Amino acid sequence: MAEKSSFFNSVAGDRVYDASSFAAFFNSLITNGVFPDPSTNLQVISNNDMTVTISVGKAWINGYVYINDSTLIMPIEVADGVLNRIDRIVVQYSTVNREIKVKVKKGTFASSPVAPVLVRDADLYELGIADILISNGVVSVVGADITDLRMNTTYCGWVNSLIQADTTAIFDQYQAWFTTTSDTYNTEMTASEAQFQTDFDTWFNAMKDQLTTDAAGNLQTQIDTLAGTEWTTETVKGNADAIVTTNTNVTDLSDSVDSHLADYASYASIKDDDIYTVVDFKRSDATLYLKSTLSNKSGNGYYQTDTLNYYDDAGTTIIKTVVWTFTYDVDGNIITKVVA
Repeated sequence: MAEKSSFFNSVAGDRVYDASSFAAFFNSLITNGVFPDPSTNLQVISNNDMTVTISVGKAWINGYVYINDSTLIMPIEVADGVLNRIDRIVVQYSTVNREIKVKVKKGTFASSPVAPVLVRDADLYELGIADILISNGVVSVVGADITDLRMNTTYCGWVNSLIQADTTAIFDQYQAWFTTTSDTYNTEMTASEAQFQTDFDTWFNAMKDQLTTDAAGNLQTQIDTLAGTEWTTETVKGNADAIVTTNTNVTDLSDSVDSHLADYASYASIKDDDIYTVVDFKRSDATLYLKSTLSNKSGNGYYQTDTLNYYDDAGTTIIKTVVWTFTYDVDGNIITKVVA
C-alpha cells in the first residue's frame, strides 16, 4: 500500500486498526529511549556481589512502552581467571515474543574487551542502558565497573517528543574528564612509587655499607643513636620484647576468631581449582553472620586476599569489613597474614 492514513471511524468494518498501527502513530511523536524523570529511571546499580539492580523506570521503543514497577535483580556470570569482558545491560524489544524485557548480554573474553553490539533489525530493537566491566578474577561488581549509557543517544538517550535532545556531547565530555583525571592520578602515583623506591634504595645501601665492616659495632652505634642519652640498650630491648608480645597477641586473637567461627554453620560456594572461594558462616537461626571471599589470585594459583564481611543480626547489612593479605613460601604454605 503506497498511502496510509489514520484514524477514522469504521463503517461496516471498512476501517480496522491493530496494535502496530497505533505504535507507528505514537512512534512518529515520541522518540526511543528512557524516560528522563526521575533521573534514576532504569539506572543500573551495583550490589557489591555478582548481581546488579535495575531501578524502577520506563522506556519507549518504536511506539511501545516498557514499565518496570519494582527493582529488578539481574545476575552477572562469574569472571574468568585470566581474561576480561564487558557485559551490556539492554532493554530489548522483540516482535517475535511480543514483549520488552531487560537482558544481560554477556561479552567476549579478551585482554582488551569490547561490549556486545546492539541489535536493531525487524525482529529486535535494543537500548543499551549500561556497560559492566568484568575484570579477571573479580568476585563482585562495584560502582566503578558500571558505565551509564542512558544519556548517550547512540546507545539509548532520553525520551523526547518529536525531537531527540542529543546528550552524547555531555556524556563524551564527562568520559573525557574521567579518563584525563584517571591518567593524571596514575601518572602521579607512578612517580610517587618511583621516588619511594629511590629513597628506600638509598637508605638500604647506606645501612648495608655501615653493617658490612663491623656489623656488631655499627649495630650497637645505631641502637645507641636511636635510644639517645636518656635511654639504655636494655630499654630498646624491652621495646623489642613488647613488639614480640604484641605480635603474639595478634596471633592469639586470630586463633580466637578461628575458634569462634567453629560455633557457626559454614556453606562454601564458587569452586575454583578444588578451592571454594566464598564461605558463608550462618547463625543457628540461618541469618548470615560472616562472608569470607578469597580473591587476588597469583600466577602460582595462590589466593592472596581474604575479605571478611560481618553482618548485622538480621544478616542483611554489612557492619564491618576486614581484609587479610597472605604471602606464601615456595611450597605454597602461608607464611604471613597481615590486616590490610
